[in-house]
Amino acid sequence: MAMSPYERIERRRLEDRLARLRPQVQAAMENLAALGVRARIVGSFASGSFRTHSDVDFLIEDPRDASIGQIYEAIASRVREAPFDVVYRDWLSEGGRAIMEKTE
Repeated sequence: MAMSPYERIERRRLEDRLARLRPQVQAAMENLAALGVRARIVGSFASGSFRTHSDVDFLIEDPRDASIGQIYEAIASRVREAPFDVVYRDWLSEGGRAIMEKTE
């Protein structure tokens, strides 16, 4: 079935947004690695179901000695194209960890 004009516009917006966002997320991951932080992207961005109004989920597996502020700044200084969440694996309940593992 052919896309409507609105669907074509939305698809193009999403493609443009992702083209700008991917290098930003990569740069944020590099910033985290430079701090010694072990992190992964989870959720819709990782699974390929990211949409126009989605956010990027950073799962912090091991913060090492980095503070919450350092981790936030490492991400915020790079990711400008989308909101993001920072989730600390150690702060999740067992059920929360299971959900994160499904979205990896």
